Amino acid sequence: MEENVKIEAQEQGVKEAPDTQVVEKENNVPISRLNEVIKERNELRQSIASFEKEQEKARAEKLEKDGEYQTLLAEERQRAKDLEDRFNSTNETLTRYVTDEKNRLLEKLPEDKRERYIDIDVSTLRNVVEDFSDVQKANLKQAESGLQRKNLPENPFKEMEHVDRKKNWSDVINSYKK
Repeated sequence: MEENVKIEAQEQGVKEAPDTQVVEKENNVPISRLNEVIKERNELRQSIASFEKEQEKARAEKLEKDGEYQTLLAEERQRAKDLEDRFNSTNETLTRYVTDEKNRLLEKLPEDKRERYIDIDVSTLRNVVEDFSDVQKANLKQAESGLQRKNLPENPFKEMEHVDRKKNWSDVINSYKK
């Protein structure tokens, strides 16, 4: 009878509410297995890369045997051009970075010292800037260093009378405030 009710409800377009309970995933993978799979994947990538290099080398040897030096020469020239383009872009980026870093470090130096250190490499310039910045550090004031507590009277707190304790209690509280 209950099956008939479900069938009739489904025919009428009534859907059962999905369970709202939290279900633990049964597909949990231990970290050791995950590490194994990652290691295996990396090894496969390396083997594919070495296989592709071997194929390219074999193809070049075949072309050389067949006497097609023009094809090999054109491929090598293209490869050299690509490498030169990569080198130029990397070199330009590095030069820009070094220049920016030098300018930033030179701005930290006093104006009268900048000309003297313009031609120094970046790592030495960093050390020089660090040396100059150590000299110019200001001492902290007593208020900034956290030594703001007032000294209480010489009498220990236990030996004070009730009136004295009451009188000094605000000093004790204020010594803990910042």
